Amino acid sequence: MRLTTSGLLRLRGARGTEIVCAGGRLWITEEPDSTDHFLEAGDRYRVRSNGKVVVEAMRDATFEILGGATRHGIWMPRALRPSAGAP
Repeated sequence: MRLTTSGLLRLRGARGTEIVCAGGRLWITEEPDSTDHFLEAGDRYRVRSNGKVVVEAMRDATFEILGGATRHGIWMPRALRPSAGAP
């Protein structure tokens, strides 16, 4: 996935999901944890709860979401959504 600077991605019910930053810089916040987590290329973060998780690009970023979160548990900006004809 790719987010441009200030782009947001929200996850729900994502306990166990791993976010892997391939490039750029991500800022991750997770309810109920009050700690801010920052990822750069090569860093990983595993979601610890089923609360809301917000991923924001501090600068243009590419990343993967591995396991845990299902498609219906992810909100993504229109620019990232697959087109109607996409597999």
